[in-house]
Amino acid sequence: MRGLILVFLILSLVKSYNIYAREMLLDGSNRDYLISSVIPSSDVNPLKYMIFNLFDNNLATTVAVNSKYNPYKEVKFPYFRIWFKKLYKVDKIVIYNGFQKNDELYFKNCRGKEISITVLNYTDKEKVDEYSISIETNILLNDTKEPQAINLPDVSGEHWIIDFQSTYPGSVYDDICISEIEFWYKGKKYEVANLEKAKKEYIELRRREIIWQCSGVDVAHSLGIKDNIDNVTNRLKEVGIEVDKLNIDGYSMKDNEGNEHMVTELTIEFSYSSETNGGIWANRR
Repeated sequence: MRGLILVFLILSLVKSYNIYAREMLLDGSNRDYLISSVIPSSDVNPLKYMIFNLFDNNLATTVAVNSKYNPYKEVKFPYFRIWFKKLYKVDKIVIYNGFQKNDELYFKNCRGKEISITVLNYTDKEKVDEYSISIETNILLNDTKEPQAINLPDVSGEHWIIDFQSTYPGSVYDDICISEIEFWYKGKKYEVANLEKAKKEYIELRRREIIWQCSGVDVAHSLGIKDNIDNVTNRLKEVGIEVDKLNIDGYSMKDNEGNEHMVTELTIEFSYSSETNGGIWANRR
């Protein structure tokens, strides 16, 4: 009888934990990630400095933002974005400033000083101009490796934007680093439940974007097919796709009104693997 009671208590605790455990789902498939100020890696690892490092509970990884890069003229400061799958209530975030892998990297790279946090909500994610602002606030961070808690009013948001208005300068690099961010609500920390899946979503998004860009290779000028094939192959290799066979062809055709257009047809064949989700991809423009 005591054994049954013990089993019942254990099951009750497990059920209680599942009910009250706080989990977040990252959205790795949003195209906004491709136009943030996060720096590209130099060793063809597209995840090396991405926002996913903020949630891996590992201070040896970091987000690194290019302090001199802004993709839009209207954007005043370097920034990065965090997209979640839905709205989550947050009343505190905890930031681990700088690249905390070791003291040397911490001081070689810039650390955030004055940052702004903007949280947006969308009724329709396809309509990027239709949103409401849950909060827009400025924060002063200390130049320390200690975790820094920032209390917020109850915020519900799916899209977080972190702007760096000023930094503590690095002794060597201009990159701005943050190693971890924690999201809390009512004294409980959120855990990202789909980190690896979100990484795969981002990889697939990035590869589709690279392939889409390659599909627009211009063959109208002297049909420089060989050079274009080499160019496309190298660009795909940069995102981890080893091309087995690639063909670009260009030809002209007339539309219904008799106007002549140049058409580019691109066919890519690459070996199947869990990394590339291989197969054959083709596009015609």
